[in-house]
Amino acid sequence: MTLVFAACYTCSLCLVGFFSELNCLYTGHERIQDGTIALNAVQRRDARVSIDDMVTVRRFVPPENFDLTLLALELEFVRKGTTKNEEVDALLLSTQLKKKFINQVLTVGQRATFEYHGTNYIFTVNRAVVVEGQERSDGIERGTICKDTYFVFETSNANGIKVWFLISLLVLLPVFV
Repeated sequence: MTLVFAACYTCSLCLVGFFSELNCLYTGHERIQDGTIALNAVQRRDARVSIDDMVTVRRFVPPENFDLTLLALELEFVRKGTTKNEEVDALLLSTQLKKKFINQVLTVGQRATFEYHGTNYIFTVNRAVVVEGQERSDGIERGTICKDTYFVFETSNANGIKVWFLISLLVLLPVFV
């Protein structure tokens, strides 16, 4: 099947259940016409394609038990050289990414853009675990984000992104009457 690339400005994942030469999988957006694949600038750069390029893709059907238990993502700013410091709440970010990318198949090495509290970020998948300790038969680490996927966030010390975890502790003190 040969499809034409188009520009995508509304979302970060617009391919329709297809598997490309990059081993990345995407789910379609309802506004994308049949026979076209919409990619944003980050995806076009990663795939080394331009608008109106012709590519060949093949359909990917996820196997049984494909839900991710763990997904390790490296965070960076979309704009290189951004000097601002941002604090990211890991629990809130996990919740937002689950909402945005639920049922998406992600592959190690895949990158996607997202917005969090007014700032644009890119995540790169560093690890994708379906079942802890299970070896993938095809050698490719990938799976589907589900409601139970646990996220681990990584950042470079130099990029200005600080990930923090808010842990609330409830301390029960004995009451003497």
